[in-house]
Amino acid sequence: MLALPGAALTSFAVSNSPRVIASIRISPVRSEVNGFVTVTGVGFLPDKSISISLAGKTDGTTTNSSGGFSFRFEVPPTSAGSYKVTATDGTHSASKSLRVIPFLSFGAHHYLPPGGSSTASGTGFAGNSLVTFTLSNGAKVGSVRSTSVGGFSTQVTVPANTPAGVYKLIATDANGNSASTTFHVT
Repeated sequence: MLALPGAALTSFAVSNSPRVIASIRISPVRSEVNGFVTVTGVGFLPDKSISISLAGKTDGTTTNSSGGFSFRFEVPPTSAGSYKVTATDGTHSASKSLRVIPFLSFGAHHYLPPGGSSTASGTGFAGNSLVTFTLSNGAKVGSVRSTSVGGFSTQVTVPANTPAGVYKLIATDANGNSASTTFHVT
């Protein structure tokens, strides 16, 4: 080793092993509120706690001896849109996008007489938005304002002149997010 007068000597080690970068994968990449999503991660510190967050909700798991993990979590109440799922061990972090999509249910029984009504409930719509209800035959059957996290529950009445048959109830918010469910008029 050659050193110049007055120069400091520094030693270092060279590693030929590749640097592992923390990353995650989510499946599915679209989900309804209360749906389940699996987050799989690699490149984190081995045997460490991992915090996984989405829309203000944080859950956790522990990495294995190789720095990997797989964790299934429930999508919290939130409005429609794209959200960042983030996993961190305190040193390494990784994120992916999850698209929250609307969900609609209509009554406990999917059979109604003409003029009958049932409860329409939805999640994952735009927050504080007017949600309108339309039947697949084009009949407008009501509206409701969603909560700040895109949920609602309201009575919807099938018009008395609706012929027997299979119909879709379609809910659409002011941003164009929509969901539908099938029911029978008997």
